[in-house]
Amino acid sequence: MRPLFFLCVLVVSSALPAPAQSLDRSVDRAGAKVLQLEAGGAAIVLTPSSDLSTVSVRVDQDKSAPVPALQSVRQGNRLALSIKPPGGAPLLPFVQSHAATYTVAYPADMRLDLRLSNGDVRISKPSASVEIYDQDGNITIEDPRASITVENGEGNIVVTGALAPVDLAADNGNVDATLASGWSGDEVRMQSGTGTVRLTVPKGFRAKVDVSSDGGVVHNTFGASNARSPFVWLYALKGDVWLNQ
Repeated sequence: MRPLFFLCVLVVSSALPAPAQSLDRSVDRAGAKVLQLEAGGAAIVLTPSSDLSTVSVRVDQDKSAPVPALQSVRQGNRLALSIKPPGGAPLLPFVQSHAATYTVAYPADMRLDLRLSNGDVRISKPSASVEIYDQDGNITIEDPRASITVENGEGNIVVTGALAPVDLAADNGNVDATLASGWSGDEVRMQSGTGTVRLTVPKGFRAKVDVSSDGGVVHNTFGASNARSPFVWLYALKGDVWLNQ
């Protein structure tokens, strides 16, 4: 298993005080091609939109909870945003004691680089590539049009309707992906330490397949294939592996 890693961008260009119990802020992308977002201790819902030229961040939480600070800085072609505890406390570890949801809408042509200490993630129909690194939380990605890379410590990964390459790894959790009928990627990589790995491919799909499990059972209804590409690699250390068509 690949080690999880997390980056903290501590350079601050702007920060909001916390006199109120809500946060609703828009940040100009300023020509940035990549959105780098760091957060922790909350569920995150991401909505890419072709109608946006700014990144919008909204925080919904218990009224008694202190309002986190939104910090932003431009780094080359990246717009780096971090949602941090009030008072400038370190982002990692950051465990929110009150239920909170961060809703982030961003321009659809921006690539997403999301780093979390803990929290569930949901994103629907991203048309640019997505990278997610989460220490503790369930991750759901619906109908991605571009490549998806996810590394997760604790929690499940679910990708549905993928049209491009997927690279998914969980230390302790299930990994599940479904390829859309128009999938045109060059590879699929999925692995888990203690969970189940399950890939469902469309009818007529052809690939070079490597499917194995050290401590579980391999279930392959796809069968053998002499195709040279694309490459499909599924592996579980302890759980079962399913390849379905």
